[in-house]
Amino acid sequence: MSNEPLMSLDEIRDRLDLGDTQMLEWLATRASLVREVARIKEAKGASLQAADREASMFARKQIQCRVLGLDFHYVAELVSLMIWHSKQIECDELGRDTFLDTNPVPPERLHSQLLELTAAEAPRYDEYCRGEDTDAVSSYIDRELEWIESASAEAPDRELALDLGCATGQVSELLQSRFERVRGFDVSPAMIDHARGRCDWNPGVGLEVRDLDAGIPAEDGTASFAVANFGAASELSPGLPRELARVLRPGGAALLSWYNRDALVNDWFYPWPATVHSHLNPHNDTLEVWSGESVYTIRARAMTVDEARGACGSAGLRFRLVGTYPTLQPILPAFVARSPRARALYETCRQLDDHLAAPGIDRGSFIIAVVSRPAD
Repeated sequence: MSNEPLMSLDEIRDRLDLGDTQMLEWLATRASLVREVARIKEAKGASLQAADREASMFARKQIQCRVLGLDFHYVAELVSLMIWHSKQIECDELGRDTFLDTNPVPPERLHSQLLELTAAEAPRYDEYCRGEDTDAVSSYIDRELEWIESASAEAPDRELALDLGCATGQVSELLQSRFERVRGFDVSPAMIDHARGRCDWNPGVGLEVRDLDAGIPAEDGTASFAVANFGAASELSPGLPRELARVLRPGGAALLSWYNRDALVNDWFYPWPATVHSHLNPHNDTLEVWSGESVYTIRARAMTVDEARGACGSAGLRFRLVGTYPTLQPILPAFVARSPRARALYETCRQLDDHLAAPGIDRGSFIIAVVSRPAD
């Protein structure tokens, strides 16, 4: 059998050049079609955003890549850039500043979407936070747990801790070894059901389905410590600081986490959520959360550091910014986290995020603060 190549190097290069030219022609055609799509959406009064369609498209691309033997993460990057460019074309065509939905979402829809999301994710919530392609989320949770541990040491005693928005109970499990009693609350029956089966809970732990918009179910001045982590302070009622001022005992402390309105990631729309699962929409105070082929929209009132400080100060709470985190990791594409050749870049960004977390830059995805009720 001959070992001679089927084509010469020049012939191969000519074919590659031809393919590149055809690709450029296709991109030009695609741009024309996108402009037409923008005009049709405008006529119908439809949103420029199409997150559900994009999630479904990525799911199809994943199957196609397996069939064709292509690296899905590489293809996802190309598709993500095409979607981003399409959104810019639509905005330019219609003279808009943003393609994100600026209309308020009815509260009942946000509530139903939250229950649907949590029912879908509760069985795999730990994987959702720690599984494949969750590098930025996992890094944040590790950092946050360290901050919770440190903040809990500021509690005036070890009597009662409250886990507000406890999900499947990860934080409650940490708190049960530090407090005599722990009460965890979540609006999702699915989350509470999985939390109850998480571990062998101490007798002092209680996990309840509760809508905290109606208030924190605790007596005045009884809680030593409270946690509303992983952005829960943005998802709960705006009255949360006043409720904490009511239920915390003098000297009691809480660790709170808000979505950061000034986060660096907000300046870059990334339609394929590889290292994060969600995208904040500061125009209507919502969060788009990707789950498989579906995208759910839930309530998320983002805050700036100054706004969070002001809300807590107005409630009579002392406010100490712990930091904002992560800054760079959420804007990195999947292949940086997954590729052995690029992994060093990701690790460097993770180290930089540790430095950027300190108060001062304040561009991380989450604002984390310790608040406390002044001692009488």
